[in-house]
Amino acid sequence: MDHEGPTSTWRQRLSFDEEELLRVEEHACLLEKAKAEAELALTAARTHFEALKSQVTDIHERRESLRTSTMRLRAKLAAHSFRRLPPEILQAVFLELAQEDDPSWIPLCMGTHNHSRSKTPFILAAVSRGWRELALENHRLWAYISVPLTSVARATHLVNTLIVRSGEAPIDILLPWGQSTTVQWTGQSSEARILDLIGAHAARWRRFQLHLPKCALNVQTLGVFCCPTPLLEDFTVSCRDVTAEDMARLAFPLFLPFIPRLRYLFSRGCNIFPSTGHASLEQLRSLRLRAAIPCRTLWALLRGLPNLEILSLRVYTPFPDPDYRLDARLEFRRLHKLSLFGDACTTLADNMRRLAFPTVDTIVVNGSHVQTLSELWPKVNQTLVSLNLEHEGVVGPVQLDTLRPLNCLRSLVFRDCVITSEFLESLAEERAGAWALPALNGIWFLSDAKLQPENSVSLMRLLRARSRAHGRTTPGAPSKIGTVTIDTPAISPWIAKQVAFVLKEST
Repeated sequence: MDHEGPTSTWRQRLSFDEEELLRVEEHACLLEKAKAEAELALTAARTHFEALKSQVTDIHERRESLRTSTMRLRAKLAAHSFRRLPPEILQAVFLELAQEDDPSWIPLCMGTHNHSRSKTPFILAAVSRGWRELALENHRLWAYISVPLTSVARATHLVNTLIVRSGEAPIDILLPWGQSTTVQWTGQSSEARILDLIGAHAARWRRFQLHLPKCALNVQTLGVFCCPTPLLEDFTVSCRDVTAEDMARLAFPLFLPFIPRLRYLFSRGCNIFPSTGHASLEQLRSLRLRAAIPCRTLWALLRGLPNLEILSLRVYTPFPDPDYRLDARLEFRRLHKLSLFGDACTTLADNMRRLAFPTVDTIVVNGSHVQTLSELWPKVNQTLVSLNLEHEGVVGPVQLDTLRPLNCLRSLVFRDCVITSEFLESLAEERAGAWALPALNGIWFLSDAKLQPENSVSLMRLLRARSRAHGRTTPGAPSKIGTVTIDTPAISPWIAKQVAFVLKEST
């Protein structure tokens, strides 16, 4: 029995292993068959892939060939179409491409070099011999002369080329050289040579804009503006950081002697303004002037502007000036926007009884000059809808009392000034049955405008008080203030958030 025990066990194991071997061999056969089938499928797929790859290569080559052929045919058809166009139409297309507007020239007086407009004439002239002939015949195509500061040193030849090719056409000139580091603009400097080239064609100026550094302020440099400019429509000359004494030394009696078409004039820091008595200024619509100018000259200049719509004065008059008094009534019949700074405020205030502003709807003044102009506010109480208070003045209840005649004022803008809580509280209360500035519906705090104290909640009280009073719809009820813009880092963000909440609450 002892010998049969192991034998029996071995036989059982052998039987099990033989059965398992049969199953494994069967499975191996199945796997071998599947492998063979997969290899056949892979071979077929590789063959198919190579065929597709070859077809893709062929179709790409065909596509590129057709694209090239199509582009050539289109170019031939386009060229044929352009050749069939009358030269006048093709030249009109050229002008449309090369004369895009530069809206930043006049409103901001900070025009920038338009690279696209500068290079367009040269691109058009390089297309073909026929186009070059047409481009050179079209003098207006070359009438934009802009020299950025980075190109001054090598721009003399370019400017001369543009002047020659522009023929007798009116020219637009932009010279943004305010950051020039040239110490002295002599006849040998690039800036002086370019100004001489352009100045020789002053009779063709249509739009002129020049930004100067302080070191270039001298009669020799500015003498270019003593020539007649019969075609001039827009004129800007600007120099920053110039004192009244600097400007007084630049007095010259014949600047801009003939400007019959001038519509916009911006002169800052260069003491350049039209020669009174020598030019017809009936076309002038906008005058922005910062200059040292005697009162007699100022009055004579303003009397010659019957159609003026925008007037901004930051003038410095010699003291004492025996001619500061107006000798007769002066009425600005079409003036819509008036900005007064410096001595202009006191000079006009002293002559307010002889001044009339029947159409003014916007005024910009220093916050500290509100009381100085106390006689102005009753004159404009029926037309003024927007008032800007600027430049480091403190606006308090005294200023508000002065502004009480402004019953039609809708917009109040603060810029670079301090607004006291007493001012806002006075706006928020009814006094003797009347509200101050009853039509007010918008307030703007811009560019370093500050509240005093900084944590004042008077603004929120004002908004709520006006909203409640407006809701009662009683006679004399004020307008609800529906717009408050806070765009100044000097006012805490939490105040802006509270204001937004109060405005939303009152809707």
